[in-house]
Amino acid sequence: MAIGDRDQLVEWWQDRLNDWLRLSGSGTYPIVVDGWFGPQTEGATIEFQESVEDLEATGIVNPVDRVALRDAIEELEEGPGAPPLAIGDRDQLVEWWQDRLNDWLRLSGSGTYPIVVDGWFGPQTEGATIEFQESVEDLEATGIVNPVDRVALRDAIEELENDGVDETPAADEPIGMMSTDTVSETGDVDGTALLESVETESFDGFERIVFHFAEGDDVGYQVGYTDTVPTDIAGEPVEVDGAAMLEVSLPQTTGVDLTGAEPDVIYTGPDRFTVDELDVVEEIAIVSDQHGAMSWVVGTTSEAPFAVGSLDDPFRLVIDISTTD
Repeated sequence: MAIGDRDQLVEWWQDRLNDWLRLSGSGTYPIVVDGWFGPQTEGATIEFQESVEDLEATGIVNPVDRVALRDAIEELEEGPGAPPLAIGDRDQLVEWWQDRLNDWLRLSGSGTYPIVVDGWFGPQTEGATIEFQESVEDLEATGIVNPVDRVALRDAIEELENDGVDETPAADEPIGMMSTDTVSETGDVDGTALLESVETESFDGFERIVFHFAEGDDVGYQVGYTDTVPTDIAGEPVEVDGAAMLEVSLPQTTGVDLTGAEPDVIYTGPDRFTVDELDVVEEIAIVSDQHGAMSWVVGTTSEAPFAVGSLDDPFRLVIDISTTD
């Protein structure tokens, strides 16, 4: 990614940069998350790259930068030097904590969801914090956030996201809790994951889209509805049938293996296909496959709730879309 790029992968990068800017206490926070790699995103990228000893501060984002950003965020989340959070605090770290609490509240089905994300650690945030701490056996329900609480929250969110996932898709229930909120996950791919095929299937109450990967595991993603028609590498709009558009961004993925002497096309499926046998999903199309990242758009009859999860051996990314009102 570099200055001038505009796609879902840029939006994913901006989201992750904001996580790092919040946690590091940077005065640059927040940057605009709009999918356009403009001067503000470039500046924040350089700021991050300058903070990591082995990175070149070029403002250009390569796979090594994405991995470094993931590691930096994890280190800040778990670092013993991070200050505790308590009632009355007001800063970016509080806002980050509120964001993560909302993830947990949503996934756990809590009636407290959502809490206000405003950077102020008030009674509502304290109450949600205590609710979370009471749910974890080894935490003290003090309402004060220490590094151990941040690590526990991260682990709890991961466990809820993966809850019930087996090696084969379950035909009787979705991959996770349904919501219309945008969801994202940082991957852990060594190199680039190779997309092999995209398949669809209908179940009672939901429809499933499965991205099959020939190689790679723990692929990251960002999935969410958008009102803006995405554009391909040439700047042309990629329109799909349907009243709503679900964007699927897959960093560190590609349909073409470029590691050999000659390119090896792994994904041989269509760039666009309609799904006549499904009711909610109308059309699926590739938006781009460039710079080691793929993006897709799914046309649906409405902004129906969806869930995203993964299956292993081989790695598959699963998107389940509700067909019930």
